[in-house]
Amino acid sequence: MPLFVLAELRLGFSRANLNELLEQLIAVSIVIAPDASTVPHYVATRNAMLRSRTIPAKREAQEGLSHDIWIAALCRQHDLPLLTNDRDFDHVGGLRVIRW
Repeated sequence: MPLFVLAELRLGFSRANLNELLEQLIAVSIVIAPDASTVPHYVATRNAMLRSRTIPAKREAQEGLSHDIWIAALCRQHDLPLLTNDRDFDHVGGLRVIRW
């Protein structure tokens, strides 16, 4: 599980008072974090999104997408599928997307 996913889940689960359920998920997961080897995947992901114009114009929306780009980069790096309901990553090569 990418580190940024864990952070977003921790925030959401704490609001819903589901921390125990999250701890069970963490216990059966491996948390992966970006490192220097992730950077080329980040650059490729962001460049693909810029070419396909899926980077939002508004600064606030760009900030929200930042974690998603790192998550996608980690998925590319570790050959993991990206579970998303967004179409932002449709044109990113080397990324397997699973829609929900």
